Formats: sequence, structure tokens, C-alpha cells
Amino acid sequence: MKKRSITLILSAFAMCSTACTTLTVSARPAYGQGATRLQLSAALDPYGDWVVVHTYGRVWRPRSMAVGWQPYTLGTWSMVDGDWLWQSELPWGWAAFHYGRWYLDASYGWVWVPDDVWGPAWVVWRSDTSYVGWAPLPPQATWHAGVFVGAVSPNAWCFMDRRYFGHQPVHRVMVRPAERRRLIGATHVHAAPPPRGGHHSKPRRPEGHADARPAPRRATPAPAPAPTWRPAPKPRAAPAPTARPAPKPHAAPAPAKKASKANKEQKSKRDDRGKAKGRSAR
Repeated sequence: MKKRSITLILSAFAMCSTACTTLTVSARPAYGQGATRLQLSAALDPYGDWVVVHTYGRVWRPRSMAVGWQPYTLGTWSMVDGDWLWQSELPWGWAAFHYGRWYLDASYGWVWVPDDVWGPAWVVWRSDTSYVGWAPLPPQATWHAGVFVGAVSPNAWCFMDRRYFGHQPVHRVMVRPAERRRLIGATHVHAAPPPRGGHHSKPRRPEGHADARPAPRRATPAPAPAPTWRPAPKPRAAPAPTARPAPKPHAAPAPAKKASKANKEQKSKRDDRGKAKGRSAR
């Protein structure tokens, strides 16, 4: 009798511990908190299968998804604490869209690579003044000095009109896949979420531009360096002028006297008179 009682007690204790453990594993973490791999696995097991890929090892693939489905399309974007939070409509969305990253595999399609770090949405953004786009952030992608380093498949991008972003479910207003390549070439990649715009509001420039990087500061001219004080050079005394004797004035030669005809005639008359007197005296 005692043995049976002990056996029943131990069985009840084991069942209770198992039930408690199951509740702990399946419990959903609080907003913004990390989750254990065991919690994530328990949340995803009923909705998909675990497969092994060459690049990342054991990954998870969802079941019963429509043809052409891709991550971050069945839900709505909401602004929470300055970040765009993805609110999924799928029962397993809280685990697969806030932890880990998605990878487009050639054999299995979209698969989820496990990670226990929480995030509002693991995506990379594209946008311009009219459209907002996003794509699942690949596991190997990084940001180095504000520059995106990684490869994103063109088929991974989703776009929607900026007027409906944050107000309408994505799958209702998402741009057709045929427009993806044109919008990829017309938009810019950035890491931070795009700024929020009002419903049916026209974006303003430059605030409407979705590039969340701070605008470059205008280059201000550097102040001119203070002049270094140097003693003024002493003025040099001008050399005294050398005294030179004044040049002697040259005497102009007296003009030669020209005998005029009248003088010659008078002289000849005097001579004639003198001769006449001499003759008379004899």
C-alpha cells in the first residue's frame, strides 16, 4: 500500500513538472525581451519543418503558405518607440519576425535562420518621396560606417505607397512584383526606419526623403589664424647725396661783327678825305 502511494505521488509529481516545463517553454517573452532557442522551437514546431541547408545548417521552413509568399507581407507596420514594429497576422509571427533572419534558399524557398536576439523587424529599407520598400535582412548582412554590406535578392523587396505606409495591411496595398525592379533603381538603401508620414499627406522635401541618415553639415570656413606678432623692420637711413660741383656755365662766344656796306663806305670816304688833305698840304 505504501509502495503504491509513493508510486502515485512520484507519477503525479512527474506529470506536474512536465506540464510546468511545457508551459514555461511555450510562454511568449515580453515585448523587447530575448527568447531562448527552446521557446522559439516550441512556437514554430507546429507550423513548419526543420531542414538542413549547406550555408546555415538547421533552419525552419513554414508550411501551408501561398505561392509567392514572402516574409513581412501578412501584417501591418506600426510606429512604437520611434521604430517601425512589424505586427504579423500569423500565429507564429511573434517568433519568426522578431527573432532570427530569413534567407531565400534555392531548394526550399524562404527559410528562417534561428537567433535569440529580439528586434522590431529584421529588415533593410528602401524609399524615396513616394514609396517605401523593405526586404528581410540576410543573416550575413552588416552595416559598416553607415554603408550596407550584403546582397539582397531583387525578389525579396516589397514596396507600398508612402501614403498608406503604417495605416493599411501590407498585402492589400503592396505594389505588384512587376514594379519591383523599377522601384529598386529609383530608391535608396538605408538602415533606419523611414520617417512617418500622415495619411494622404504629401511628403515635404527634404523631410519627406526617407534616408534617415543625418544630413551632411554645411562646411563652415575655418577661422583665419591669428597673425603672429613680429617686430617691424627698422627703416634704413637713405644714403646722403654726394656733393657734386655745379657745372661751370659755358660763355657763349661773342657774335662775330659783320661789317656792313654802310660802314665800309664811311671808312672809304674817311680815307679819301685824308688823302685829299695830304695832297693839299703839299
